[in-house]
Amino acid sequence: MDSDFDSKDDFPINKDIFDDYSLSAPPKSKKGLPVRPILLIALIALAIYYFFPSSSSEEKNVQKEIQQYKVAKKNMPEKLPSEFMPVSNFYDIDIIDPDIIGKKISISLKLTEQIRENDEPFFYYYDSLYGTWHRLSKATTNLDGTIASGQIAKLPNNIMVVSAPDRIRQLSYMSCLECDSIENIASNSDSILFASPDLTGIDGKITLRKTGTVDVNNLPSSNFFYGVEANAKRTSEIINYILADSNRIDEHIQNIVAELKQINASGIHINYQNIKLENKKSFTNFINKLNDVISTQSLGQLIISLPVSDDILNDSYEWQKLFKIVAKVWVHPSEDGSKFYKELDHLSQISERLELDSSKMHLVINSISRERSIDGIDAISRVDALKIASDFSVKLNEKAVTTDSPITLDALNLNTLNTGNNKLGWDDVSKSTSFRYVSNDTERTIWIQNSFSLRFQIYYAEKNNFAGIVLNSNELDKHTEKYWELFEKYLTSAEIELLKPFDDYVRLNWTASGGVFENNSGKSITWRSPKEPGAYSIQLSASDGEVFLSTELIINVIAAKNTASLITQLTKSLPNVIIKPFNITQDELNKPVIEEVVKVEKKQDVKVVKNISAIQYRPIPIGPPGPAGN
Repeated sequence: MDSDFDSKDDFPINKDIFDDYSLSAPPKSKKGLPVRPILLIALIALAIYYFFPSSSSEEKNVQKEIQQYKVAKKNMPEKLPSEFMPVSNFYDIDIIDPDIIGKKISISLKLTEQIRENDEPFFYYYDSLYGTWHRLSKATTNLDGTIASGQIAKLPNNIMVVSAPDRIRQLSYMSCLECDSIENIASNSDSILFASPDLTGIDGKITLRKTGTVDVNNLPSSNFFYGVEANAKRTSEIINYILADSNRIDEHIQNIVAELKQINASGIHINYQNIKLENKKSFTNFINKLNDVISTQSLGQLIISLPVSDDILNDSYEWQKLFKIVAKVWVHPSEDGSKFYKELDHLSQISERLELDSSKMHLVINSISRERSIDGIDAISRVDALKIASDFSVKLNEKAVTTDSPITLDALNLNTLNTGNNKLGWDDVSKSTSFRYVSNDTERTIWIQNSFSLRFQIYYAEKNNFAGIVLNSNELDKHTEKYWELFEKYLTSAEIELLKPFDDYVRLNWTASGGVFENNSGKSITWRSPKEPGAYSIQLSASDGEVFLSTELIINVIAAKNTASLITQLTKSLPNVIIKPFNITQDELNKPVIEEVVKVEKKQDVKVVKNISAIQYRPIPIGPPGPAGN
């Protein structure tokens, strides 16, 4: 079918290889050739075609057509990941006709090896800029297993067929009833929180407190795990009480198994992250007994969650023994951004020393922004974090804002010169956009999670041979839609490109619809009002490099002679609170508004309208996001 494709080093791609695209126009006849012989030859060819049609004659005719792209057999540029096996030659593709760029292509490649058992054939290309392999599409083979065919969205610079598992890594969800829906990626395992350990009655009877009514028949995933969690203060105290006595441990196991038998789960997930040091061996004993019971009674697999610390050898868990018992270990790094990678590096060192099985280890992704204060670490949405970054106030010394007068604006939390400790910027320690500020006389730190920070977490999991990643789906919202593309790449490709946000995005920016800014000291800036009366907006914008948010003050500038009437007219025409969502279409991406919240604030008898606009898209910058190394 495509023997010429593999017998030459440089040749035009024929229709057997790209058969859905008209490669070229028919060749033109040369000047000076006699017309009659040409017509005679054409008639003979037409008769042969009509009475004896064959695909081989088509192939020969195609070779005479004008080339639109060439391929050349080359040596593979870099060793494939261990999960991949090359089953075709590696080809460079040289595009001659630019009209074919970006068009959907059907392609067939000759196989040099058979597809491995339990594997599937896939088209991959090599990105020489980042040194990474990327999946183009799945292929199908003919009955003889000698040709791989399929469709790709656009023609790459190179291509080859590899034999690989459908997924080379795993994706799991935690605490979600609706994650395996159409819009999300199907998971390898779901942990659904069913219960927590509890004590009831005067005698403190050990029971399981169900967290809610879960309709097992309506669960979208068939591979869900019965989740038991004890991480809150009360449940942590209860589980440590249970672990202090072997009889209580046995009773706890009986309760879990009784519940597990009532549903058709794939197994059980134990998430107890606050075990006391004195209960270390008891916890291992509990896990070992539980695993024996569910294995003997064929109740599925056992997954446990373990918190990562900076001293694993001396913390509350016997990592080496636990890894030998259970099917999977979900490791939870600190929610403190300053410790996240430090603890993971420590885990990587200890894993090698203790010879922990990396095929059982899954990294729990930190996918929501966090705020650290003296009270601990709490989750915070990305929009709320940017609201704090962009908040500012206006100082009015008079009862009205008149034309050509200076007004002092105070950035309440950050330095708008982007200097000092309280600046917004990329943090190389937490590998996220971060800032510090003071509230109630105490310092707080916010780490904003987005697709840039997620790249580093996924990259870490890939480089350290984690079997997969785990998502706490409760942390995903409308601002995390970019995550899914990265998850898909991680599950199917060799590695993820590391990118940092565009520098000019990750900073605060003052703008105004009129007037001029003067004397920007960082925390305060002076705005001189225009010489013409009217309503003017002042904005302080903040971004994490992906989502943009502006806090806006609308100030009515009036002539000095007539004050009260204009202010009353302006404020009466505006309601106190308006929440209005905007649907952004592809043609409207240059309109930076998605939702608007309007408030009226009273400042020294002058009413100023305050808007907060959340911008969810990321406009194309003058320059691209920089590679992580730059």
